[in-house]
Amino acid sequence: MNRLSSLLALVLVSATAFAADRPAGHCPFACAKPELVPARLRRIASLDWRQIDRAAIAGEWPEAPISSDHPGPGGMDGLALLLNSTACCCKTGQELAGAGFAVPGFRDRGPDSSGLWTVEVYLCRPNKKQAIDALNELVDAVVPEHPKSRFAASWDPSDDGQGVYAAAWDSGQERFVLEARTGPDPGRWTGSFWLSRRPPPGVLETWPMDDGSQVRVLRLKIDQSGHPREKVLQFAYLSECPIADRPCWSKEISAFWPRLRAKAEREGIRRVSLSVEDGALASTGFSARRGADGKWYGPSFFKY
Repeated sequence: MNRLSSLLALVLVSATAFAADRPAGHCPFACAKPELVPARLRRIASLDWRQIDRAAIAGEWPEAPISSDHPGPGGMDGLALLLNSTACCCKTGQELAGAGFAVPGFRDRGPDSSGLWTVEVYLCRPNKKQAIDALNELVDAVVPEHPKSRFAASWDPSDDGQGVYAAAWDSGQERFVLEARTGPDPGRWTGSFWLSRRPPPGVLETWPMDDGSQVRVLRLKIDQSGHPREKVLQFAYLSECPIADRPCWSKEISAFWPRLRAKAEREGIRRVSLSVEDGALASTGFSARRGADGKWYGPSFFKY
């Protein structure tokens, strides 16, 4: 499940409880005052997410919609509701924020599914500098001084490109993954902030590496697909890197690729479909194919 899918799920399950009770002309969601958001995020991040319930969020962050198990309002899909809500909050100079209690990608994970899993904030600013400044306040509120990994690209107001900041860190027994993005929108810059707790991964097997690290395999199977049909090795693993940090996870893949390549060749497989997952809300994938010359070809960002 990617972050957009998670967001749409949050939007749909959050809307009924809030939109139904709001007067005509008001935003579908409650909007948060920008000056309050960093302190409230800092407070939420300091709590034990395994023990946080809806009552705690309602007390700590009254404006944040809290997900329920009810479907969204009829006649409006999740993306339309998100856009309308974000635009509405932007018009009032405020933020759209939400708290999610559903385990990302899972309906029922038993005892492990309790607690808070995501906090999301969406904002608008007149220019990139103000958008990055606002997102940096949120980042500083939650990211420890020395995270396990950190990545930034175009995180500078001096260029016009879309900016991304990502980080991952451990807190107690929990892994947290953060991704913040900003991009241009007609007449403004929008920003998004996702802070997610990673559920216990469903690891199929673990591969020890020469450097002492481990590859946690989530999926390893052979499928038939394509026209004409061919065998495809489907492989997914749990990365230690934020998905936005491609240099980081491409280095991981380069380390275990010889083992994966050898398995494909033993099975007579000429195509490998590989998925990188952060275990929280994001994933990315690509394919590698073996040519008639026996060499493997695909994206150039890691060594074959």
